Amino acid sequence: MNKHELIERLESERAALNALIEPLSEDQLLAAGQNGHSIKDALAYLAVWASRMVTLLFNAERGRQPPEIGLILNGGETSREQDYAAQKDRPLDLVLSDYHGAHRQLLRRLAAWSDADLVDPRKYRWTRGTCIADLLVSHVAERDAACRAMIAAMIGAA
Repeated sequence: MNKHELIERLESERAALNALIEPLSEDQLLAAGQNGHSIKDALAYLAVWASRMVTLLFNAERGRQPPEIGLILNGGETSREQDYAAQKDRPLDLVLSDYHGAHRQLLRRLAAWSDADLVDPRKYRWTRGTCIADLLVSHVAERDAACRAMIAAMIGAA
């Protein structure tokens, strides 16, 4: 996957998610689902992961290992409840600002990367043989898609 395809995938997943949440009221965004989490909580979760990936890109650009690389390489599931606890009391407007802002920042930072640096699994030893593009797909695009499916189920959308 080259940079153009990666950016297109990230933008496509986010556009589909945005199309689903834009018509929702504040009450719908804040209502708890069957698992006790709200749509706001899902958006906060996505903002946290986009921010982690911005930090990953920032550190990689400087030749440094990202501080949360172990968490990132292990799928991040161990941080889910910690992330929820840290975000659950944040106001909706701040969560939405972070959700949109972290994604914009990720795309801006990604625009400066070369295809070669994104797809070379040996470029950064700390990725343990996984290229940066694959990390971005699994931690941003696939999380967006999973949250979109969860939100669609919560609101009864097809």
